[in-house]
Amino acid sequence: MSITQLDSENADRDLTSQVAILTNTPSATVNMVCQGYVEFGDGTKNLDGTGGSFQFTITVGGQTVEPDPQRVQFSTAVRAAAWTGQFVVPANKEVVWKILSPNGGDTDVDVTAYLFDVSPITVDETVEGTLTQAQVLRLILSRFAGLASGGGTTAPTFRDLADTKNRIVMTVDTNGNRTAIPTLDGT
Repeated sequence: MSITQLDSENADRDLTSQVAILTNTPSATVNMVCQGYVEFGDGTKNLDGTGGSFQFTITVGGQTVEPDPQRVQFSTAVRAAAWTGQFVVPANKEVVWKILSPNGGDTDVDVTAYLFDVSPITVDETVEGTLTQAQVLRLILSRFAGLASGGGTTAPTFRDLADTKNRIVMTVDTNGNRTAIPTLDGT
């Protein structure tokens, strides 16, 4: 799993009425699984220490993420942090995260909200050198299930499953030891 910070927003907030603490459109082209993390208090502008059930409301593209509100029980700590549940964010959809405190004294609290992409690794993510996971899988599939030629020669070749291209061409010595890979095509 890959965790990537997409956004963070910090401000002093009045939490006694529902207030937006983060607004972000994570990606115009990629669907994601996201999760929010929030820190309350900075040592000076803290929670009032009463605790209680804080309410998180998250919308994605104007749609309310259920359950709504997400209720998080806070202790009497004046500095605290909490995670949201995970939620899907389709491409080009705006995330708005709002919070409401049950405490009348939480009128000037330092709040830092983060939005993370917690999606499993994507097939377009580079995993080795310049190769993506999708390219690595194509190469593995060609090596173990594709058509092979040149066995017993100094240039064994492995083709894609459709037999349309050479994915792997190796140079080997007379003992069969690979000495070079002039073609490694995972596209």
